[in-house]
Amino acid sequence: MLETSIKRRRKYRGMNSIPVQILLIAYLLMSIVFVILPVYITFIHSFKTDYDIQMSHVFALPARWIFSNWNTGFFRLLPNMLNSIAVCVICAVISALLAYITAYTFTRFNFPGKNVLFSLIIALMLIPGLLTLTPLYLVVTRLGLRNTWFAVILPWIASGQVGAVFLFRTFLSQQPSELFESARIDGAQEARVMFTISMPLAVPIIILQLINTFSGLYNDYIWSMMVIDNKAIQLLMAELKTLTSDGATAGGDSSKGLAYAMYLLAGIPLILVSVVGMKYFISGDFASGLKL
Repeated sequence: MLETSIKRRRKYRGMNSIPVQILLIAYLLMSIVFVILPVYITFIHSFKTDYDIQMSHVFALPARWIFSNWNTGFFRLLPNMLNSIAVCVICAVISALLAYITAYTFTRFNFPGKNVLFSLIIALMLIPGLLTLTPLYLVVTRLGLRNTWFAVILPWIASGQVGAVFLFRTFLSQQPSELFESARIDGAQEARVMFTISMPLAVPIIILQLINTFSGLYNDYIWSMMVIDNKAIQLLMAELKTLTSDGATAGGDSSKGLAYAMYLLAGIPLILVSVVGMKYFISGDFASGLKL
C-alpha cells in the first residue's frame, strides 16, 4: 500500500510539472482552435456576397456585410425546424420514460430469466442500424404509415430503448436500496417509489439520455428522407439539402452566404439543449443518488 501511494504521488507530481502543463495547455488550445475554426469560417461566410466568397481570402472579413441572410434563412428553416423539434422531443421523452420503467424493473425486481432477458436486450446493440432499414421500411409501408410522423416517431422510440435501458440500469443499481425498503415499509406502492424517490434522484442521467437522444434524432436525415415525401411535415435535416441548394437560394448576390447562414441556424437547437444540460455536470449534480 505504501509503495503504491508513493508511486501515485510521483505520478501526480510529474503531471504537475511545468513542461507537462505547457504541453497540456498547448494541446487544449490547438484542439479549441481546430474546433472553432470551421465555425468561424462558416459564420463570416454567412455575411458575405458570392463574389466575396469566391475572390477573398477564406479568413477575410466581409467587404460588405449581408445581415439579411440570417433573417431570410431563419424564416425558410422555421417550419421544418419546428417539425424536427416537436418529433425529437416526443421521441426523446417517451423513449426515456419507457426505458426507465424497464430498467427499474430489471433493477428492483427478481424474476426467472431476468439476466438472460437483459442479455438479449443488450445483444441488440450489436446489430447495425443500417441492416434494419430495409425491413423497417417494408413494415412502415405495409402499415400505411408513410408520409406521417408516426413513420418516424414509432421506429425512433423503439430504437432508443436498448442503450437507454443499459444506461439507466447501470445508474439505478447504484442507488441506495435502503431508500426503497423504507418507502415500502411505510406503505408506498411501487409506482410511487419509482416516480417520487428513484426518478428524482436520476434526473441528471435522464437529462443526459434526453440530450443524447434529441441530438441523435435531430441530426438524422436518412430515415425521415426515406419515409416522408411531404415537405410540409418533413424534418429539418432531410430538407436542409433542398433549402441550401443553388436553385433554392438563387435570386440574390449572396446565395451561398444564405446557405452558410442556414447551416448555422440549423444547429442552434442543439446548442441550446447542450447548454441547458451542461449545468447538471458543472454543478456536480450528476452524482446525486449514487453510492459514492
